Amino acid sequence: MRTTCLWALLLTLGTVMPGGPPPNAPTLTLVNGLNCGSVITTASPGTLVMNQSGTRTALGGTLLGGSPFFALGAFTLDGDPTLAGHPWALQWGSGNLPLSDGTHQMNVDLATVTLSGPATGTFTGVTSPRFQLGLTAAAQDATLNPAGTYTGTLFLTLTDNTTLLSTPLALPITLKVDQTPIAIVKTGDMAFGPVVSGGAGGSVVLDPTGTRHPTGDLLPVGSGSAARFDVSGSPGAQYSVQLPGSLQLDDGAGHLLDVGAFTTTASSGAVGVLDGSSGTQSLQVGATMTVPAAQPLGTYTGSLTVTVVYN
Repeated sequence: MRTTCLWALLLTLGTVMPGGPPPNAPTLTLVNGLNCGSVITTASPGTLVMNQSGTRTALGGTLLGGSPFFALGAFTLDGDPTLAGHPWALQWGSGNLPLSDGTHQMNVDLATVTLSGPATGTFTGVTSPRFQLGLTAAAQDATLNPAGTYTGTLFLTLTDNTTLLSTPLALPITLKVDQTPIAIVKTGDMAFGPVVSGGAGGSVVLDPTGTRHPTGDLLPVGSGSAARFDVSGSPGAQYSVQLPGSLQLDDGAGHLLDVGAFTTTASSGAVGVLDGSSGTQSLQVGATMTVPAAQPLGTYTGSLTVTVVYN
């Protein structure tokens, strides 16, 4: 009797894939960050619109600042020759992007971001022309957005829709808030008022509240008044009052009176602080007038120059 054995050979083959390296991720290259230049915030909120063509427009209570320099955000994208023909898309999220000076914050609505080109396309295998980017920043009033440098980062993502590979890019944003220009407006003249001299002379101290204090052989009659001014600028800002060392009053006939030792109602001597909400302060200035013995009678006038500057 003969026995026959049958052997079966099971051969398992794996799937054979084409050879070659894995696909490359697309390239997103920063050319420069977005510098929005400077604005001035006021008592009312407003916006800065910076479009992708380089035009800046301030709306509402926001004003364009004194800095002429600004730069659009710019980047290029690239799919190398192996990605030619692949569709791509740029994305940058939604909601608000905060810009902060470390303490205060303003926002950029990401829905306002604009590009100089489409946000979708097809890779050609060469580097794209430069994309420029604009946006709209919403500033609050000068109390909530005081002078300072506000910064933030916009995150872009470039995706190859064929390979689903993506590349991120961090695009820095800078916006400077300038101080509101400081200004001073006269609201009342300085007047030493009528003074009767007994012949020996003396002086009249006119304090910054308008009260007169005579010395020597002088008798003030009637009333006098300190010079009065309104100062305006950035809320809460400190400023200095600059006054002359002395000046002279003239009766028009060549006779002179010396005026000096100026004083003010500023918060601390010649330093004032603008109101934290309105950005204003009333300022009064007094002085001392010296009357020599036998000074001729007459009406004496002159000019006082007062300058205010931020500290």
